[in-house]
Amino acid sequence: ALQGCGKGAGAPGGQALGPGDAPHRCGRIGSHGHRMNCGPGVPLCGVLTLEYGRGSGSYRHSEPVVHGLWPQVGHFGDSECVRPRDGAPPSRVHRCYDQKGESRGRNLGFERHEWAAHGRCAGAIDADDFFDQVCDLSAAPLQVLAGARAADMDLTDATLQLQRSGFCVWAMGSNAQVELSACAGADG
Repeated sequence: ALQGCGKGAGAPGGQALGPGDAPHRCGRIGSHGHRMNCGPGVPLCGVLTLEYGRGSGSYRHSEPVVHGLWPQVGHFGDSECVRPRDGAPPSRVHRCYDQKGESRGRNLGFERHEWAAHGRCAGAIDADDFFDQVCDLSAAPLQVLAGARAADMDLTDATLQLQRSGFCVWAMGSNAQVELSACAGADG
């Protein structure tokens, strides 16, 4: 299963991190360069990208939402691309992609884009497995971001709150997005 991760992707040693570990074991935000190094013995790594909801256009939401999980392959990093057993696109909207105010068709279309662009390299069994993992992995950091928004924090303070809460922040992205380090666990 996917989880927060360590060195190269945020903390020493490439090991999985639990809540509370990040303030002590994550690298300083932005201190690691632009290309992700998964670390020794970690074949899959990437970023879990969350939208704070204060961007413009498609990036403006009433609450923080998940954008996607992006394996850092090619010029983005040294993650392997592990293909799914079943490459069929998603046929249902998964819970964390059921965005308020959007149609089922738009939400499913966005999921299909994320699957084709990123999910098909993430080592998941199929689309359902991939999106279930994305939703599970994003639930707790989205709660932190929701609390930060309720406290009227700006994106920088919200990002620091994520780091203090045990989530290794890889980068602050464009359009009020935050990228968290994610790696495959021992179970793949």
